[in-house]
Amino acid sequence: MAGWEGLRVDLRRLLGEAPEALVVLPDPDSERRERPIRIDLAAWATDIAAELKAKYGDVVELRVGAMTFPAKQLWVNEYSRQCAEHPLSVRGSTYVLRLRCRFGPGGRRARTHW
Repeated sequence: MAGWEGLRVDLRRLLGEAPEALVVLPDPDSERRERPIRIDLAAWATDIAAELKAKYGDVVELRVGAMTFPAKQLWVNEYSRQCAEHPLSVRGSTYVLRLRCRFGPGGRRARTHW
């Protein structure tokens, strides 16, 4: 298992090869990182996640889309938990949900749906 020095090289490589796969990542030019190092990947980037997990093991904390990797557990942040504790009342109200989807290695955008 490699550490931060190897990971920063791989992150630079991935930024050149598949920048749309990397959603949240540490600055590869920083000197030191605390562990685990969190990296969020696009939902389609499971092969990249598998490569990073195999090489870096517990040094990295990976999320692919909304799921942890490799455990495939739905990742819920603190804000989502607060919303779940205080659900919105929908009686007599109308809500508009606007969705924007990004998918595939090319990052093509689907239409905005109303």
